[in-house]
Amino acid sequence: MPKLQKKTTAKKEKKAVKPEKKEKKSTRSAAGSVAVDKKVMKEAEKLMKQLIEMLDVDAEVTVSAGSYENAEGKTEEFVDVKIDGEEIGVLIGYLGRNLRSLQRIVSMLLNRRLGIEAGGESYVRVVVDVSGYREKRESSLERMAEQVREEALAGNESVDLPPMSAYERRVIHTHLGTFEDVTTESFGEGRDRYVRVFPVTKDK
Repeated sequence: MPKLQKKTTAKKEKKAVKPEKKEKKSTRSAAGSVAVDKKVMKEAEKLMKQLIEMLDVDAEVTVSAGSYENAEGKTEEFVDVKIDGEEIGVLIGYLGRNLRSLQRIVSMLLNRRLGIEAGGESYVRVVVDVSGYREKRESSLERMAEQVREEALAGNESVDLPPMSAYERRVIHTHLGTFEDVTTESFGEGRDRYVRVFPVTKDK
C-alpha cells in the first residue's frame, strides 16, 4: 500500500514593513546658519528681556530678522536685537566690550534653548545693538579703513590695523573690498587677530 505523503504548507514569513522616514526640512538659509522665523524671534525677545531685567536696566527691546551676504555670496540670516533706553551705556562698555560679551551670552543661551548643540553644523546667529552703537562704530571703522588705505597707497607698502573682533574685521574687509587699489587679509590669533592692508601694484 503506497504511503500517503503529507502535504507541507510553507509558512510565509511576514516581513515587517518599516515606516518610511520623512526627511526633515532644513531650516538653514546657508551652510551653518539657521533661518530666523517667528519662533526664534519670540524666544530671542523673551530671553533678552529676562537678561535686561536681571541687569536691572530700564530699556526697550526690539527683535527682527536680518540678513547679509557672506564672503561666499550666500545669504546668512541673523536675529537682529536692538536695545534702546536712557543710561544704558553700561551695556556697551569700553570700545563695545560689554556689548560683545552680551551678544555672545545671548547667542549661547538662545541656541541652547532652541536645542542647538554648541559646535554643531547649524546655529542661530545673533547681533545685538545698543542705542545705535554698532552703526556709529561701523562708520568710525570705515573712516579708519580709508585712512589706512591712503597710507598704504602713499607709502606703497602694507599697513596693519590694531587688533579687532571678528565683527570689526568683517566691516574693514567689506568696506575696503569696494576699492580696487588695495586688498586685505587677517593675521594673528584670538584677541590679537588684526587686518593688514596691501596696496595693489599695477604692472607697467
